[in-house]
Amino acid sequence: MIPTTFEQRIVTIYGDRGRAWLAKLLSLLDELALAWDVEIDAPFGGLTFNYVAPTRDGKYVVKIGIGTPEGSREAVALMEYGGEGAVPVVRQDSDRRAMLLERISPGIMLTEVPDEEATVIAADVLAKLWRPTSGDFPGLAEWTQALEKIAAQPHPLPANILERAVRQRRELLETAPESVLLHGDLHHYNILRSEEKGWLAIDPKGVIGERAYDIVAYLLNPRRMTPAETAKRIEIFSERLGLDSERVRAWAFVQSMVSACWTVEDGEEGWEGAVQFAEEF
Repeated sequence: MIPTTFEQRIVTIYGDRGRAWLAKLLSLLDELALAWDVEIDAPFGGLTFNYVAPTRDGKYVVKIGIGTPEGSREAVALMEYGGEGAVPVVRQDSDRRAMLLERISPGIMLTEVPDEEATVIAADVLAKLWRPTSGDFPGLAEWTQALEKIAAQPHPLPANILERAVRQRRELLETAPESVLLHGDLHHYNILRSEEKGWLAIDPKGVIGERAYDIVAYLLNPRRMTPAETAKRIEIFSERLGLDSERVRAWAFVQSMVSACWTVEDGEEGWEGAVQFAEEF
């Protein structure tokens, strides 16, 4: 059974391409189940861009996407990590844009851990993930280019804030230190606890850039924080990982506006929240 909300989201974003993919999704899942000798259970709740479901034996998770460059990069990034700080890949089917992943058990999320302790855990996970790479991943200039694109056309965003973000982005890119492979979206819902392997990251975007950028997704989740709470998070990350706290804040401002631009690009509502985060930073 494909959740209706998932179908609606895919169609909203991908149009006819999304409809065509949804029409063959169940047959793709049957093919994967046969090829990988697994039985696929009902999907997890809260699906967004990918169909994700556990296997009935509780050992694995099947993840299949519509076939975007971002989805392909996730598999490559996970294989580069090799299970070090991230969920291991058991099988991959590039033709079907699918992966068979180890299931992280018990799968506790960082939302269940006190904030300062959770921030330390997230910092330690990032330290395991960051590494030089020769992989074909986008750089931060490409990853954040929605700012420039939206700024150059009619848009609903506050012009003064967007223009400032465009200027700040250019300055950060021009002064960036050494680049590494970044997770790109590491937050409380993308770090799960394994009984055997400790805390592991899931769902990497696979981006190349400076380390300070990789803190931002965490700062924006899982709820609106007070200025004091955000400052404490930045302090922990900066001290534990040797980062420039001002660059972390600058990227947080820029990425908040990038997120607003992504929402506008996808034709969805709710960009106001991202703008409010930008104003706070």
